[in-house]
Amino acid sequence: MDANIIVILFGMFIFSFSKFGIEGRRVVTEGRLRYSTAKTIHGDIYDCVDRTSQPGFKEAALLKTLQRFNNQSVNVTSKHKGFDLDKIWEGKRCPTGTVPIPRKTGNINPIPIPTLNQSLAYQGGTEFAGIVVNQPGLTGAYAQIALWNPQPVNPGQFSAASILIENGLDVIEAGWIVHPDLYGDTRTRLYTAWRSARGGSYNTDNPGFILFSDEIPLNYVFPRTSNKAKERDQFSLMIQVGDVAGNWYLTVNDIDLGYWRAAVVPNLSKSGTTIRFGGQVYNHPPVQQDSPPMGSGTYAGDNPTKTNYMQHVTVLLNEFKPPPSYQKVESRCYFTGSDGYHGLNGIDAFHFLFGGTGGHDRTTCYY
Repeated sequence: MDANIIVILFGMFIFSFSKFGIEGRRVVTEGRLRYSTAKTIHGDIYDCVDRTSQPGFKEAALLKTLQRFNNQSVNVTSKHKGFDLDKIWEGKRCPTGTVPIPRKTGNINPIPIPTLNQSLAYQGGTEFAGIVVNQPGLTGAYAQIALWNPQPVNPGQFSAASILIENGLDVIEAGWIVHPDLYGDTRTRLYTAWRSARGGSYNTDNPGFILFSDEIPLNYVFPRTSNKAKERDQFSLMIQVGDVAGNWYLTVNDIDLGYWRAAVVPNLSKSGTTIRFGGQVYNHPPVQQDSPPMGSGTYAGDNPTKTNYMQHVTVLLNEFKPPPSYQKVESRCYFTGSDGYHGLNGIDAFHFLFGGTGGHDRTTCYY
């Protein structure tokens, strides 16, 4: 073979390997440009998808002009800042320029819309306990959230601690969740969700959330959770409008993970009118089992070592500040309390406790 042809072929191989990542090739899967795969220590498998090829990406030009939105900060740090990458990936993670998109393993049921129904007659559905801020012009929220792994949470149920931002029927939310139907296990995981008249989904299952990070997947398993006999574990979560298009950006432990597209939640394209901080549980109706525990699974009055908490709770109204006013919400089996201000590291911070054991009626679930 001619020496010049050999040199050309070798150069094409090197270019292909360097351009197309770990496997040296690109594969089109379900309409996505996939460079390779990655696997977590828990067995979750991800396609490493080109950022502009991920589900729902309609604004490729944004990647070229993306800058840190407004450089807003809350001037507090999480107790366990950052993520432990050694406790995520088995071997290599996704290469730079790609994002980890979970392999779909089955049909995902539509996300139930939370309700503030406080009826003692239990009929299933979603129950909430926490605080609610109602005010026009809300453009962000922040909290440090204690991490727990409530058990048991059975198929047909979930238990979560979340921040929800709403305007009309349009809702975005993020936090931690235990959801056996969604993930096939009962680990405590990071999650996002959205819903509106246009539909809804968790994480990146449908066109709604755009992921930036090649390191942190949206269904990240938290390696540590609190228990009643040891030091608390927590993480920080911030959501805020980040650009002129009205997209909402998610920051977890000071890492910008991605954004919800304003196009799928058009009522939220400029601001929200309601922010909820607290816990959610769901039991699929018709009710055939007790509702699951919320938070730590205990509501122990003023004791944050045994009860789930949110602290440094703030909302964005021109600047981040504690809620100017709020409504404390409880439901049939789940409670909220110890809400107020306290000094922490020299900062006047707002906090509250929430949770409960779950059950079938007020007698069986009362803390």
